[in-house]
Amino acid sequence: MATREYGIRSISESYAHSRIWNELLLFRDVEYAQSQLVRLHRTPATQMRNVRKQAVQIGYCIIQAKEYFDAASSTSNATKPVLLYYSAMSLALAQILLFATGDSSLDRARGQHAHHGLTFKYQNPARPANGASSNSLKAIPSNGLAGRYGTFELWRRSAQPSIVPGQVTVMRGQMSTTSHRSFVSPIGATVSLSDDGISLLWCLANLPDMRRVLAAHQLKSNLLRVSIESSHWPNENQRWRDVITVHPAHPDDIIKIKNQFEFHPSFTDSLLIKDGDSGFILEHNYDETSPEERLKTRFPDGLGYSEKVSYFQIASQNSNEFANYYVGLFICGMFSRYYPEKWMAEISANSGLYNLIAAFLDSAVARIPLLALGEMTQTCFIYES
Repeated sequence: MATREYGIRSISESYAHSRIWNELLLFRDVEYAQSQLVRLHRTPATQMRNVRKQAVQIGYCIIQAKEYFDAASSTSNATKPVLLYYSAMSLALAQILLFATGDSSLDRARGQHAHHGLTFKYQNPARPANGASSNSLKAIPSNGLAGRYGTFELWRRSAQPSIVPGQVTVMRGQMSTTSHRSFVSPIGATVSLSDDGISLLWCLANLPDMRRVLAAHQLKSNLLRVSIESSHWPNENQRWRDVITVHPAHPDDIIKIKNQFEFHPSFTDSLLIKDGDSGFILEHNYDETSPEERLKTRFPDGLGYSEKVSYFQIASQNSNEFANYYVGLFICGMFSRYYPEKWMAEISANSGLYNLIAAFLDSAVARIPLLALGEMTQTCFIYES
């Protein structure tokens, strides 16, 4: 799969919550969806009939995603997990139709892939079910004689890990302009999921919106808050200075993040690390005279969130934020649907597990449409500061 280039767009949180569906619903327009398919795949004129078929199916998926989403907003948490999961899965189907080949069209995919692509595993946790019990709810990839199959597997094959954006200031004499660019762009990578699968807790640990909620439950996030700022002097031998500030965290986590940076040996003299009380600042000065060495620079994996804040992953996940919501909603949806007596008992008890899942559902409502639009338009959306 060819790597897709992502642009970066700043939006207000209020716009993200109120207007993003309007942009997603543009894909109901067959001509619009068709133009996006042609742009992405450079489809020859002889294949326009198949392209139109794919475009029509994208529109169907977007319509269903919106209706599931709207239905979820008018229900209680008793059934909301199922409806939000089906909304997320419909958005995943739209992405499959947009990025994969005609072999993944809705009618063709039903042959081998008529399945969620994930299997729910539940280990009955000890009572009372606290937030840590989310580790007992798990999704594993579905495997058959011909290998992995199902909707999630089709989506995973054409999905890319998240990029990590940072702020760039271009200096030209007394004038400067500020924008954002990607500092971590996975090359040729696809989202992965191990045969052992992942727990709901691990999904939540990789979501920025869940960091404070996890802390309130004495649970650990896998994300460290960072700020990335770059300055560029194009009239001074194309000089650059990158400054990466890793905010305070546990010393063990700081060490793990430091160990994920990789630089060409020729950059040794141009690197400066300033250790703080419980964080650090890495400064790198370089120019464009050594592009091959620059290509060997590696930052930790992570994701973007706002103009001033991104996140590095303490343990690399090789995934993206949409994947964690997608899998997390599958887990919650299957738990509430197939174990209703247990789910309703958690709600009645107002347990730690219930409160953690309720916060996750609220977060999914805010983030899922934005992340889906970002994938479908190759845009990394970040909140305005």
